[in-house]
Amino acid sequence: WSAGGPSPDGTPASTAAAVPVAGGLGSYLRGLVGRIGKWAGQVALGGERAALEIRFIDVAKAESEEIPLKFMQGCFFDRVEASRRWGITKEWRQENAMDTYLEDNPQPYFDLIKENYPHFWCGRTRGGATIYVEKTAEINMTNMTNAGVDVPILVNYYLFLTEYTWTVLSPAPDGPESKCISVFDVKGIGLSSINALAWQFLSQSTKLLGDHYPERAQQVFVINAPLVFSAVWSLVLPLLPEATRHKVKLAKSSEVAQLFASVADPEAIPAEYGGTLAAGPLNRDHPFEASYREFIYKLNQEHGFTPPYNSKRYAAEATES
Repeated sequence: WSAGGPSPDGTPASTAAAVPVAGGLGSYLRGLVGRIGKWAGQVALGGERAALEIRFIDVAKAESEEIPLKFMQGCFFDRVEASRRWGITKEWRQENAMDTYLEDNPQPYFDLIKENYPHFWCGRTRGGATIYVEKTAEINMTNMTNAGVDVPILVNYYLFLTEYTWTVLSPAPDGPESKCISVFDVKGIGLSSINALAWQFLSQSTKLLGDHYPERAQQVFVINAPLVFSAVWSLVLPLLPEATRHKVKLAKSSEVAQLFASVADPEAIPAEYGGTLAAGPLNRDHPFEASYREFIYKLNQEHGFTPPYNSKRYAAEATES
């Protein structure tokens, strides 16, 4: 406090915690006024002086900390909340060695997963966001689990895919190229498609994205939804971060081509969705997919795993690691 007078808990200005103020004292005071209501609520609930001091310390830390822009955006520029969330993510990244995740986690079951969990990139939007497609209804958990790929292994792979996306494919810290349009093709999906293992994977991977990769979704397209999809969607929607829910667009089969055309040119749209892109099954020959496969094959070989990567012979080793 540098404007004279006591701090909110009555401590004289000379002994109150120093608060580095980015953008000037006026900016800080305006933010502080907006938090008075929260402080008052804590006091009213019995927090009194202790709760007030804890909140004050949080504000001081938040104002001096360097917080990634994505976390600020995801918390609507509430520095205290953004600081809290970023602190959790920093600890999580340290505990899971995320900074070297792409070096330390070979994917010896890569081809098996790609075959039974169809997903691929098909290019970028006109603005530069990546376009990622997942054929949700075609996920075959039975084949994967029979081959030794359990939910933890699949979550490990999903984290690898996510880190690759934002570290290699789209490393920009902000702007359109730091975002993605995710397309979930749910043609043929039903309640029987979401078994216990699929639900575990879906809930765990969605929570990880929401907790640690904020503001990466430009839009989410859910396409080819059958009539029964509303029941499935009611289970999935609560898993999405609140900031993501308004970005979701549902499209019937007759609306898919128009939806894709609204964001991308024909060469970035698979032919089955109204474009001109024909890159083989699962878009295998697209430059994004070819580079990703080459990256993983090289990593696997550096860790002593030789192809093919489509059987259960490495599953036990992958589980142990």
